[in-house]
Amino acid sequence: MENQEFLFLEQIPDRVFAVIEAAGKKGGVYRSDNAGKTWKQVNSNRVNIARSWYYMEIFADPQNENTVYVLNAPVMKSIDGGKSFSNIPVPHGDNHHLWINPTDNTNLINSNDGGANISFNGGKSWSTQQNQATSQFYRVITDNLVPYNVYGGQQDNSAIGIASRTNDEGIDWKDWYSVAGGESAFIAFNPDAPELVYGGTYQGNISTWSRTSREQKSIKEYPELGLSIAPKDSKYRYNWNAPIITSPHDRATVYHAGNVVFKTTNQGMNWTVISPDLTKNEVEKHGPGGAPYTNEAAGGENYNTLTALVESQHEQGVLYAGSDDGLLQITKNGGDSWTNITPPGIKGWYHK
Repeated sequence: MENQEFLFLEQIPDRVFAVIEAAGKKGGVYRSDNAGKTWKQVNSNRVNIARSWYYMEIFADPQNENTVYVLNAPVMKSIDGGKSFSNIPVPHGDNHHLWINPTDNTNLINSNDGGANISFNGGKSWSTQQNQATSQFYRVITDNLVPYNVYGGQQDNSAIGIASRTNDEGIDWKDWYSVAGGESAFIAFNPDAPELVYGGTYQGNISTWSRTSREQKSIKEYPELGLSIAPKDSKYRYNWNAPIITSPHDRATVYHAGNVVFKTTNQGMNWTVISPDLTKNEVEKHGPGGAPYTNEAAGGENYNTLTALVESQHEQGVLYAGSDDGLLQITKNGGDSWTNITPPGIKGWYHK
């Protein structure tokens, strides 16, 4: 079934626009000038068709029948009835909705993954998002300093840290600082001396951030650009939320999880694979995300991956690993051997 979005003009109801995700050149912007009785494809540009399950919306100008907007990662605008589109710069990506003032089409409100913005000149300029507390955190972690710091990955924004108190009259935007990783970051460090911060993000990317130099360095075990690569063609599969932890018994030991568990003791200069594939490894589910029409590409639909990893606080070398397809595995010897301890009857439980 094809994914599609419709938008009817309020004052000219016979003209209807649709943006449709479909195979080949069939996807794109369609227009009907007779209230939907017949349709014509007016544009097939790939930029208008992206991740229909997440965005890909279309909005017709209520005052001008030839102006139409398509929203996904960029904001695209047509002034010739959908035949051609140009990009409108906006303060943030991943755009989901657009309000057009029905009596003044230069007044727009755009909502996106970073908040909302207002324009009074048809999108030439927009209000700021720095006045909105709209950040969403995947997870947070703290260190043991005094005052302690809180770290976390912001959805569709960078991974950041902040002290729990300042010498100023409160805590505000100027006190935040970027650390390692991206939006879906697991953050790890030595909580007593967090000089080096480990952070991850989607596609298995992992990096370190130095508090002294304020520089970030990529340390992925097998460096590859995961965009557009089908999981079956990658060396390893990573969840959007790929776990990263430090050992509570030796903070110089860091673990990272894909469909296997990785270990480093030298800040990511070298990694050792300490497990077999700990998932069900269902090869038929390793095709491109978003298929059969558009490759989701970013890795959000990767399956048969590890989503949880922890080492026992009481005994070094005892690790538990959980996968998104419902398996729970344990090693009691630092990864030399693993045992499936999944309770009977448990099915796949994790779904993004």
